[in-house]
Amino acid sequence: MKKILVLGGSGAGKSTLAKTLHKLLFIPILHLDNIFWEKDWIRRDDSLFIKDLNEFMKQESYILDGNHIVGDTLQLRIEEADTIFFLNFNRFICLYGAFKRYLKYKSVTRDSMADGCNEKLDFGFVKWILWDYPKRKRKIIIPIIKKEFKGNLYIFNTRRRLIDFLQELGAKKND
Repeated sequence: MKKILVLGGSGAGKSTLAKTLHKLLFIPILHLDNIFWEKDWIRRDDSLFIKDLNEFMKQESYILDGNHIVGDTLQLRIEEADTIFFLNFNRFICLYGAFKRYLKYKSVTRDSMADGCNEKLDFGFVKWILWDYPKRKRKIIIPIIKKEFKGNLYIFNTRRRLIDFLQELGAKKND
């Protein structure tokens, strides 16, 4: 595991998983939300996102957390990766995760988010979690993975399976 992607719905726990992998494997991490957004949830120019992403991906190893589809960057990330973690959780589990995150970080900016993007949970975001991501974006990501990816693919349908996997990975690292 040297070039890792963490993909999945909002509220699934992508950033938490990426941070856990970072601690276990000592690999640099980039939360794509940090380079996708500007203050107050304003989308950055695509060319800046692509430039920052390409610069980060020059490293020998990395963890990329996020689904953002800008140009052909998702396909490039998938082609370059040797490992993908896909959090394929039920949309209501994701909504619950987003709600818990909102209560914890309400009106503050998480470290996995761009400066000035305070945590929020509004109608548009709930709609994204419950309908737009499962019906639109997920249907784009899965076929690209199936067509382009040649490495280790870990798909987790429950948090329990993910936790069990991480415990096993931690035990292997400590051997």
